[in-house]
Amino acid sequence: MTPTWHGSAVAADAPSLAPVVGFHGKLPGIGDFARRRLSDALVQAWDAHASVQLSRHSQLAGADGTGWSFALAAGLCDVLGWAGVVAPSRDRVGRAFPLLLALPLTAEDAMQAPQLPSACWFDALHALQAQVRQGALQLPDALDSACHQLPPAWPGQAGPVAWQTCWAQHGSLWWRDAHAPCRLPGLPVDGVLPHAIQAPCILEERAP
Repeated sequence: MTPTWHGSAVAADAPSLAPVVGFHGKLPGIGDFARRRLSDALVQAWDAHASVQLSRHSQLAGADGTGWSFALAAGLCDVLGWAGVVAPSRDRVGRAFPLLLALPLTAEDAMQAPQLPSACWFDALHALQAQVRQGALQLPDALDSACHQLPPAWPGQAGPVAWQTCWAQHGSLWWRDAHAPCRLPGLPVDGVLPHAIQAPCILEERAP
């Protein structure tokens, strides 16, 4: 379940935000990284951030971890904003690295935060992560096919004030289940995501 501020009711002819979800991270069926449709800037920033998190947190939940939803403002790690989910994952030999599923966000007015996808869309991505953890999607081509079958990312509501603030400050939002989103303000440090003390540990399983 995702926070209610996303709203899932949209007009039948409303445009979707982008065609197909991309991904990057580890999958249980291969020993290397899997990647589709994510920008170099996002992947490089995410890899740097995840490597720091992995070095700080030795007890990882691995395949049992619960995912986080997120929204990244434009300018944080790419010229585009991104929305998606991330969850702990492991490769074929047990090496841990989170699996990122994401879609770019576009705004007609660069000064205004774009609409985030609806709650149903985030739920669909979490369901896809669950299939990876359960072993139903172990290879890149299988996950890629599943991404193509996801429902369109219909826009939800414009979002809370926190998202508007994040967009203006090039920050990010992180949330889990029905809890209020955690806002991480500020610009990236040396090209990586901000490491605020209040940042949720996206690599470890925690009680909701």
